Amino acid sequence: SCAQYLPKPVRAFIYAQAHQEVDMAGAHYELIRRYVNSSSLPHIDLLRTTLASIWGENACVGGENIIKMFPVRVINAGAPATLRFLQQHCLAVAGFVSTVAFDLDAAKVVCADSVLRHRAELQTTYTNRYYYACEYLEMQVMSKFVKAIQMRYRCASIIWLHDGVWLDVVVSSADIAIAEQEAVEEVLPNSTHCERLFRTRSLATDHSKAVELFSNIPTVSYIFPAHPIPLPLQTSRKKPAAVFHDRRHQDEHDEVYYARMRKRIRQV
Repeated sequence: SCAQYLPKPVRAFIYAQAHQEVDMAGAHYELIRRYVNSSSLPHIDLLRTTLASIWGENACVGGENIIKMFPVRVINAGAPATLRFLQQHCLAVAGFVSTVAFDLDAAKVVCADSVLRHRAELQTTYTNRYYYACEYLEMQVMSKFVKAIQMRYRCASIIWLHDGVWLDVVVSSADIAIAEQEAVEEVLPNSTHCERLFRTRSLATDHSKAVELFSNIPTVSYIFPAHPIPLPLQTSRKKPAAVFHDRRHQDEHDEVYYARMRKRIRQV
């Protein structure tokens, strides 16, 4: 769908009124947790609530929401590097934080080894293998979920946005839950976790903000001014210069070009 490539305000202005958002909360973290069926890693909501109680609800480092990015950093950079980063910014790491970090570090290795064993065609490296493993699981869950929705509804449109989708508002929350359960059972059959993986959100606020944004039309048009100033007419008797896209190409072919031009002038 072309809606995937639209800027967020434009997409909200056009589609938000007739759609609802369904996305994964803590996608990569939850997929690893469920794939290895971890009993030590808490649900993403509990993880974020506990981190907020330790660091404060508005804990940020350089504009980065560290509570939201904590599991992402562990998955991509590893537990030791993440804990050093937190300590450098005077954030507590003892106890719960370090335990979750090292448990997640171990779980991601098991998950990646198992997933990538069946995906030999992926060109992974040591640094991106965990990302690719999670992206593959995410793609599988989302595609199964969308297929399950399509089996129940003839949606006018489904906009797939990475780890979430915009669904027609006619799709009920009960059917969303059933489709989620079917997708999770098919992709993560060994998981015994029963918490919801997807969350549903109304897009009414997004649509209102987009309408307000596009209602504020500037009085002066900067693209097409009411009284454009005509550009001065420039004339020159200078012969046209050779135009090449590459300097080396120009150096090699200048002489040939000018020789042909002199020949044409003599013929005239």
